[in-house]
Amino acid sequence: MAANKGGRNATYTLKQVRFALEKIFAERGRVPTDVAQIPASDVLPILTSIFDISPTVRPESLQKVIDELFDEYVDRQRQDDRARLPARQKDRIGDLMTAFENAIIEGFTVENDFLARAQFETMRTAGAEKDAVRQELFRVKEALAVALHERAELCAEIDRCKQVVAVQSTELMDLKLRIAHLDGQVAAYGRRQRDAEVEA
Repeated sequence: MAANKGGRNATYTLKQVRFALEKIFAERGRVPTDVAQIPASDVLPILTSIFDISPTVRPESLQKVIDELFDEYVDRQRQDDRARLPARQKDRIGDLMTAFENAIIEGFTVENDFLARAQFETMRTAGAEKDAVRQELFRVKEALAVALHERAELCAEIDRCKQVVAVQSTELMDLKLRIAHLDGQVAAYGRRQRDAEVEA
């Protein structure tokens, strides 16, 4: 594992992150399935203290690794929790899921009936409203077309400006080179003049 200038390891391994997570789980007594994630700020101190990982590792990258591993632990914990449930509790889960599904179906049925009635009323009475909506949509499309055209023109202008800047940068570099060359000539003439004065 590469080390940084301070002597600490510059990166970490999946095995080390797993160790840190399992240490946190052990302190909590189990995989905490009631939380969304384990923050990198909880894991990094363990990596730095036990594995001598540099505290300057990117927390965003570490968090991605933690989240992937944590999801694995949560899935496994939930499978274990379900496997340990007594049969009567598993049956109760099935009853609750069926009741929940029935309630959702009934809710959707009511919603669909309401939408069907509302659609029927709209078809009967909303001809003028549909025309207004169509007109507004046409206006928005026209405005979008204008905006896209202006955007294309601005992009083209930006490209032209970039080309001008590139040309000017080249010209500026040429001028700097010419000035440097002239400075060299001036310095050379100055040395010759001094040498001539000394010989005189």
